[in-house]
Amino acid sequence: MDEAVELCKRLRQRLILDIHDVEAMAELDKEARRKLELPELIADALVGEVLAAGGKEVDTAALSIKVGQAIEGNAEAIDALRRKTREVLSTDLPNGKPPRHPLHWPLEFPEVFERENGGFDAIIGNPPFLGGKKITNFLGVSYRAMLVQHVANGRRGNADLSAYFCLIFSRLLRERRLIGMLASNTLPQGETRRVCLNQILENGYTISRAVKSLHWPGRANLEVSIVWIFHGAWKGKVILDGKSTDCITSALEPAGDITGEPFRLRSNVGNAFQGSNIRGIGFTLEKKVAIEFV
Repeated sequence: MDEAVELCKRLRQRLILDIHDVEAMAELDKEARRKLELPELIADALVGEVLAAGGKEVDTAALSIKVGQAIEGNAEAIDALRRKTREVLSTDLPNGKPPRHPLHWPLEFPEVFERENGGFDAIIGNPPFLGGKKITNFLGVSYRAMLVQHVANGRRGNADLSAYFCLIFSRLLRERRLIGMLASNTLPQGETRRVCLNQILENGYTISRAVKSLHWPGRANLEVSIVWIFHGAWKGKVILDGKSTDCITSALEPAGDITGEPFRLRSNVGNAFQGSNIRGIGFTLEKKVAIEFV
């Protein structure tokens, strides 16, 4: 790891004056990645074991023995670890999905995380949106269990997939630095808010700026939220929907006299129903056909 970090530092510091500098940088990057091949395999193996455990405790003792043999340079042990890793990473992989390839941020950017107050100076993200109830079908039961247990710290709820990205981003950020994220406007609502923004604010972060809901300017019929999250106590101006305020809550509302979690009203039981949940275009009708059924 130390050798890879030094190579990465040399790569970042090198000036590009001609094609030879580009070629030299490519060689430095190639060498750094070669030194990280075994750490990446070990990290992949751990993620695979977490997936295979399906939310239960992982048997790291058995994995440690295999890893120890691989670190000692045992070629057979490395091959066996690689085969086992491919197998466990495929746990509960839905049909038709490509093989899983975990991204290990500290290994991908070792020089970023090995420094004092490690992490990124800024993160700008537009993570994928996927309703919480759809995650299992699209990504697998084990994958969702891993998100709940190891990304959301065991906090359960039908949170949108973008919420888990936001939680990961918060862990990758240096102290006193900012995240700028565009997400589904479910982020400040219901279970997605409880799983994500509530937890982030509880851990000492501040929402310094936000747009609670904005119609997506493209062709997609979508409402989005935009949030700026600061790692620490924000001392500057706080802006919500273009207006100054004292504080922004996890619901992307100005802090007022009423704070805390909303509760379901018993008096509303039986008064409302979510309606039909269309599961694909095959269940929709053209307007002309629908009118004939009226």
